[in-house]
Amino acid sequence: MVKLQRAYMNDEILLEAEDTEDGSAFPGYDGTIRVGETPDKSLSRNTSFGMITNQQQEDDSSPNLRQLISMTAPEWKSTLIGCAGALGYGLIPPLNSFCLGALLAVYFENDHSQIKSQTRIYCFAFLAFAVFTFLTNVIQHYYFGIMGETLTERVRGAIFEKILTFEIEWFDQENNSSGSICARLATDAVMVRTLVTDRLSLLTQAVSSATLAVVLAFMLSWRLALVAIALEPGVIAAVYLREMTMRIMSKKILRAQSESSKLASEAFGNHKTITAFGSQEKILKLYDRTQVSSRKESNRQSWYAGVGLFISQFLTSALIAVICWYGGKLLFQKKIAYKHLFQIFFILVSTGRVIAETASMTSDLSKGTSALNSLRDGYETYCGDRGVQLSGGQKQRIALARAILKNPAILLLDEATSALDANSEKLVQEALERTMSGRTTLALAHRLSTIQKADKIVVIDKGRVIEEGNHSELLAQGEKGAYYALVKLQQLSVI
Repeated sequence: MVKLQRAYMNDEILLEAEDTEDGSAFPGYDGTIRVGETPDKSLSRNTSFGMITNQQQEDDSSPNLRQLISMTAPEWKSTLIGCAGALGYGLIPPLNSFCLGALLAVYFENDHSQIKSQTRIYCFAFLAFAVFTFLTNVIQHYYFGIMGETLTERVRGAIFEKILTFEIEWFDQENNSSGSICARLATDAVMVRTLVTDRLSLLTQAVSSATLAVVLAFMLSWRLALVAIALEPGVIAAVYLREMTMRIMSKKILRAQSESSKLASEAFGNHKTITAFGSQEKILKLYDRTQVSSRKESNRQSWYAGVGLFISQFLTSALIAVICWYGGKLLFQKKIAYKHLFQIFFILVSTGRVIAETASMTSDLSKGTSALNSLRDGYETYCGDRGVQLSGGQKQRIALARAILKNPAILLLDEATSALDANSEKLVQEALERTMSGRTTLALAHRLSTIQKADKIVVIDKGRVIEEGNHSELLAQGEKGAYYALVKLQQLSVI
């Protein structure tokens, strides 16, 4: 009765809104409340104001990155210093490639003393790069952290200020319980901070790397630089389009699979009714019918994935081939030194990979987007008190996404894929392998697929280390080895 009464009140208010000249039931009110504003005091205490505006607020367009960055204006000093650190860190890949190409050319010298002296110089240069990398990393993470924490405080205060302007009945709704409101205050502001700081850092690094790479390439040989740079966008676009295609196809597969999952869930929940009416065959036919679209989408994704991978690999190899061919031609014509050829090759190839990886990371970090898109409201989904509205697999995938967004120097994984099914584990494993690259990772796992590519695997039994080595070394011990027995038990295809 209470729900019917509220629905009747809502209809009555909406009818009154249509009869007013300005199209609003409340003069001076446009249907939404913004941060820092309060509703018109002429609102009646008996109206279900929160019920009307709640859906409208959820439909409001989210702010773009520029608007979020503008909220960090009071911390402009920390932002500038953090960007300076990110710029410095972005200079490392092209400088490292520059010295690597020069070091490779040193070994073509005939004078052994010259080789030793030049090698020593470049070794000190690499050591200096390591120190510079450490300093710039500390600077950017520290000052971006200051900016992020202050932004979190400001956003959290703005959310709380806006919540206090709502009518009492808004708090009576299920989605606006005390647990849900506390979850919004705790997580939404942190999500905004992560979005701003991480994306700003990645974009700044990519811009500085690309700028220095282009400058160095033109200084060494403008002819070869023009040819290589003209082909570079194709490689970047191929990698980016492949990532975007896979993400779109993943959405379609999840949408198709959701229908069969809903049907199975309803069948399990009403199995007594199905049995009583003898509808087992009918339900099975309906379930098979829902699987058809999922199978078609999976097959289509396999084709798209294969074509996308072929195009990206082909364009990358073609870029390398063109640089080598045209560089060799210039070298034969004595228009370029072999030292400069090596340097341009390493600079442009490595920078192209950095830009492509940055584009893919900012568009779909850690496959966390696919996990969130599987939810009904995507990023706007209310997780409930302690995440009660999420499944165990969804919680684990979102937790992994948060860890990857943190971009830690040391990554600790404790049964990272234990609550995931086979498909989810495959998606998360791809993201983990990319994340593990370039950092120290300590992984504890019973699923051996998670640790197959580890540099060192330690087998522990009753608190004692009984075996250690990489995957191939442990398998080589044969049936006597404990790791071999575990692999055989899990029926991995690598045996």
